[in-house]
Amino acid sequence: MRRLLAVSVMLVAAAGSVAGCTAKSGTTTWSSPGAKAPVEAPAPDAACGAIRTVVTTDMGPLGKAFGSIVGRATASDKAGQSAAEAQAASALTKLGSDISTAGAAAKDPAVRQAATTASQNITTLSTDKTYLPSITTMAAITAATTKLQQATAPVATACSGS
Repeated sequence: MRRLLAVSVMLVAAAGSVAGCTAKSGTTTWSSPGAKAPVEAPAPDAACGAIRTVVTTDMGPLGKAFGSIVGRATASDKAGQSAAEAQAASALTKLGSDISTAGAAAKDPAVRQAATTASQNITTLSTDKTYLPSITTMAAITAATTKLQQATAPVATACSGS
């Protein structure tokens, strides 16, 4: 149970960085009565909010699958480990698909392209024959989430101002 909790905490932290969770104020303030009126910042792309929601939602099943992989590997349960890897691959595929779908609605072409790229990167991870089998320890989960962060970096960058 402690492992699952630790995995969940790590994945929630990763979700924040994967989703590019930053927010900027819609206006700039001025410091004196004679200064110019505030300038409105561009409206955030709603697709970025949808992508954040997708990542937050889809990371739960992925974290559970990562925890199961480690638990099964620790117990030397090869069949169970393979089943957990299949669950993780399915969760990764869903994450990639959901990011692509949410990104397709973006007004900003850079966000649309970033979502497509991130989705392709996640698909590559889900089909990589070494990625999921390498998750056999808690330290390996950290390495796996780092790879996932790198895969979704285009979205984090494109949505960093939204």
